[in-house]
This record gives sequence, C-alpha cells and structure tokens, in this order.
Amino acid sequence: MGKDGLPEEDRAARERRRTKSLGLRRNPVKDEREQAFKRAALKIFSARGYHRTTMSEIALEAGYGKGTLYWYWKSKEELYFSLIEDMHREFLELVEKAAGREGDAWDKLQWLASEIVELYYRDRDYCKLSWKMRAEELETFSPEYVDRLYHYINRTKEKLQEIISQGIEEGLFPVRDPYYLACMLMGLVEGMEIQWLEDSRAFDLRKAMDIAVGLLSAFRTLPSMDRARSYGSGIVDEDTLVGSGRGGMESVSFHKLSEACGGVEESPGSGRIKPSGTEERNRRR
Repeated sequence: MGKDGLPEEDRAARERRRTKSLGLRRNPVKDEREQAFKRAALKIFSARGYHRTTMSEIALEAGYGKGTLYWYWKSKEELYFSLIEDMHREFLELVEKAAGREGDAWDKLQWLASEIVELYYRDRDYCKLSWKMRAEELETFSPEYVDRLYHYINRTKEKLQEIISQGIEEGLFPVRDPYYLACMLMGLVEGMEIQWLEDSRAFDLRKAMDIAVGLLSAFRTLPSMDRARSYGSGIVDEDTLVGSGRGGMESVSFHKLSEACGGVEESPGSGRIKPSGTEERNRRR
C-alpha cells in the first residue's frame, strides 16, 4: 500500500491516466500560431539565410506580433535551430525505422532510399535551410545548438552502421569499416541532394536515387567481394573496372555496372567507355 492508502498498482495507473490527460490538453490556437511562425521562418530563412533575416520579418510574414513570436522562441537562433532540428529528427526517424524493419540489409536500404526521396520532395525548403546553415559556418552558432545538431548526425551514422554491419554479415557488402561505408553512403545522398537543390529541372532526384540503388545492386549481386585479391599487381582485363582498398584489389563486372547505370556502353574492341546512344545524340546537338 502507498502512503495515500491505494495499492501501488492502482496509484501507478492513476498517475498514467493523469499524465495522459495532461498530454491531451492542447491549445489549438497556440498550436496554429506556432506552426504559422514556423512556416514563415522556414520561407524567409531558406530564401535569405540566417544573418539577413530578422524576427520582425518573420512575425510580419506569419501575421502576428513580434512579441508573440518571442513568447515561443527566446531568440532568432533558437527558432532557426528548431527548424533544423525538425528536419534532422525526421531523417533520423526514417533511418531508425529502416534499421528496425524485418528483412535483410538490402531490403532495408531500398526502403530507406525511397523514403528519403519522398522526405526531400516533401520538405524541400527544410533541405535548402540545412545547406544554408552549413554554408554560413556552424562556428557562428552557440555550442549547445551545434551539439544538438551533431547528436542527430552521429545517431544517424550509428543506425546506418547497424544496417551496413548486417549487410557485411549477410555477405551483401564488402568487408570494410562500417563507419566509413556509412559516411560514404551519406555523402552520396547529400551530393545528389545538392545537385537537386541547385537545379531540380535538370537533376531528377528520384531518377538519381534509382541509378544509385542500381549501382549498389550491382555490387550486391557479385558472387564474391574479395575475389580480386589474386590479381595482386592490379592488372586486369578490359572487361573489369578496378578499385583499390586496404584488403587488396577488387573487381567489378563492367557489364553489371553498365546495366545498373543504364547510361554507358562499351566501345567494341577498344576497352574504353563511350556514351550511350541517347547521350551521344544529345552531345551532337
């Protein structure tokens, strides 16, 4: 029995009900104001950057007073990082969900690739804001906010490492440091993101992700990731694309990569790569 005369389990149940009821007591007017401020801040920050944006402009865009804005966020920096945090939190949640899914590592990465593309198209302004922040140098922001940002980044890498480690155990990926492979995957995705943000008409992110997944699929279907160790000197025939690594030389079938990319053809008898028919016609124009 507890001090209030109730059995411990009854007292715990009552506390859970009280906590739940508190969570349901939301103020729809307050929530709408907060979202209005966030939409306005996202629009102006992503267009003008952090340093050229003022809280007065955000309040005016949202249709509320500046004093009301400061009731939600004590500074421009806090508001800015709340938006950055929203994007990184959602990205992390996707990676965590992928890592926790049933299936092999390849299934998880395929699902994750599709979800990331949809997230980027849905939250394009958030993506622009994130890259503007990097361009404006993290050193200009308070350490507490930078530390929170890196928490999301590092946690994302950890979950990617889990998926990659699983893939290595399953024989799907080469036996390499999962941390570096995770960083390389993130770098690939971020590189495509930048190209898409710079010119979405010329660079279709969905198509780019399909090609990237196809390339990874070509590696996945190789019978052995370490079979090229026997080449030693690195001299291979012209039907082989060669890359170096700490464990020795690795070979990848040119035809497999060509099929995955869908963009190059082999020049017969020359051992060289030439553009596909479509690319050649475009070049001649």
